[in-house]
Amino acid sequence: MSGKNLENTKKLQNLYIEFQTAEEQMKQVESQLQRFEEHAAELESIKESLDELKKTQPGTEILVPVSQGIFVRASIRNPDELIVNVGGNSAVEKDVEGTKQLINVQLREIEAAKKDLMSMLLKLSAKLKNLEAEITKIAEAEN
Repeated sequence: MSGKNLENTKKLQNLYIEFQTAEEQMKQVESQLQRFEEHAAELESIKESLDELKKTQPGTEILVPVSQGIFVRASIRNPDELIVNVGGNSAVEKDVEGTKQLINVQLREIEAAKKDLMSMLLKLSAKLKNLEAEITKIAEAEN
């Protein structure tokens, strides 16, 4: 094997490793993007549930989950008084609109993060395309 062929073989190996790494990064970003989309859908569903809760009359009996598949009967005293976890094992009392505002803040943060991830996907996609072209060019020159 000539020195040029050896050099090209090493370059191809390095490019292929770089290609595989970028491909793996792309998969991770896509997975993270999917999780953000699922979380945003969950938050939208919660907002809809809050709208329905607001229409509920005091004294209405509901089923409250205790754990997966286990419920207890309860009645609503005031459907506009919610206890909201705000992080750090802290909870505050909020009305439905205040809670929806918190959810909207979370949705905006998710959208900003998704936008960043989409930008990363575009950059990774362009990098993969360039690497593929370079690999093809070197491989064709070998033959």
